[in-house]
Amino acid sequence: MTANSRRILFVILVFAFLVRVAGIGYGLPLWLIADEPPFTLGALKMIELKTVIPRFHVEEFRSILYYPTYISYFLLPAFSGILAIKYLSFDGDRLSFINYIGSDLSDFFLAARFLNILLAVFSIYLIYGVSRNIFNDEWSGLAASFLLSTSLLHIMLSIAARQWMPISLILLLVLYFLTHPSMSFKKRYFLSILISGIGIGISAISSVALFLVGFYFLLFEEKKLSELFREKFIYFLGIMFVALALVPLAIYPASIGFGGKISLFGEKSLFGLLASPFKFLSPLLFAEPILALMSIFGLLFAFLKNRKIFWLFSLFIIAYSMLFYLLFRFEDRFLTPLIPMIAILAGFGFMRLFSRWRVFIIVLILPLVFSLRLGYLVYKNDSRENMRVWIETNLKEGSKIIVRARLMRLAANAQAIQEKEMIAPDSLRQIDRSELFFGKSPIYPSFHALNISDLPAQAGLDKPILKNGYEFIALSGGERLEGILMDNKPIISFGEDSQFSITDSHLGGSPFELFETKELGPSVSLYNLK
Repeated sequence: MTANSRRILFVILVFAFLVRVAGIGYGLPLWLIADEPPFTLGALKMIELKTVIPRFHVEEFRSILYYPTYISYFLLPAFSGILAIKYLSFDGDRLSFINYIGSDLSDFFLAARFLNILLAVFSIYLIYGVSRNIFNDEWSGLAASFLLSTSLLHIMLSIAARQWMPISLILLLVLYFLTHPSMSFKKRYFLSILISGIGIGISAISSVALFLVGFYFLLFEEKKLSELFREKFIYFLGIMFVALALVPLAIYPASIGFGGKISLFGEKSLFGLLASPFKFLSPLLFAEPILALMSIFGLLFAFLKNRKIFWLFSLFIIAYSMLFYLLFRFEDRFLTPLIPMIAILAGFGFMRLFSRWRVFIIVLILPLVFSLRLGYLVYKNDSRENMRVWIETNLKEGSKIIVRARLMRLAANAQAIQEKEMIAPDSLRQIDRSELFFGKSPIYPSFHALNISDLPAQAGLDKPILKNGYEFIALSGGERLEGILMDNKPIISFGEDSQFSITDSHLGGSPFELFETKELGPSVSLYNLK
């Protein structure tokens, strides 16, 4: 790597970190991002029970952790440090400390997100090496790093402490070892299978790395399959992978959390299977047009200049898409493990075009601007969190408020929590029990807040509850609650129901819509009931 390339890569990495860390506090202390709590709660439960083997406490873990344990293990050192600092500065007994921690887990989510952002930035650094290994061109690597750093989907999943960024990194590491020019055959495949097996402890989806290993062997290695099966090494690799894949299940038998979501026996068709790669990738074409178009050019140039690379990426993308069609469904976040490979192709395609027309560098302005806009919007925070802050700032503490906006809640006093318990006894969470223990939140301004956002429609909104003197109600946009609000005008509203969603990791439509969006999150309004 030349000094100039090193400087450019450093700038890309700094940019990638800043645009992602801008959203590190998105939504907190609310739990808005789907599938984010299990890993944080799992790590905290391990600390509470003083165990790293959940199989001995399956029932305690079952309701909070429905994924393998390795991500929770990754979080343990940071969480232990945070708990130690909090404990040393806390004045109270052990039970009070436990409830104090349970009243707000924001610091733990921040730590988990920060570590996830570091993994994302490392993947942007690693993609440079992978691209250079493949194309023997550092400029293609730099272009790939830039395009990955500005990918909207990659940014969304970077600031959410979910499993998708680690899965993406597993595939990228496998590709890095497979393509490493100075490693021996055995070392490359040993490390690739080792990483693939370890990845099962993150998510069973990491097993798709075996497709990558298999396709790479068939396309790039001179050994024949008949020769390979005569070597003891291949059987050692198979045994090692199976053993590594079984370890997470042995540690925590309830770790296959998506078992109930498998749709293998749903309605499928041959046409749907064949069309799945196009349908799977289509959101990327609309939401990230430069990345998608450059990757198409990269695939075309690979077909003309390096047919093996063309087939490696094409076969893996097709296999990955068809697997999700057969077993699951299509969601934007499922594209995350493919984004680095798409960025590698895009970087190659861009550099081939740039070598012919230097003015082509102008197209990089668009993903740069789009990513900056997304970073700005996540920094402004979610509509529900902004509504929560407005209420804390502008309404008198103790005011009686009904909260019925998806995933939103206010800090509540004991009386409000007792009312909620009367309505739905099984609906209380740890945060409710902690506030009940103290009589109110020990951290945030507390209200007589009936938090029923997670209850069935109209739950708690019967006349006896309303006769308790509730003054305000926070509602999701469009919900009128017939017989309660009539034609009331909202006191204040937040959010615009943007198609881009950090909560659901959804790309939405055209990236230009980011400039029409003033605030991420669903519309939520506050009404006066008096």
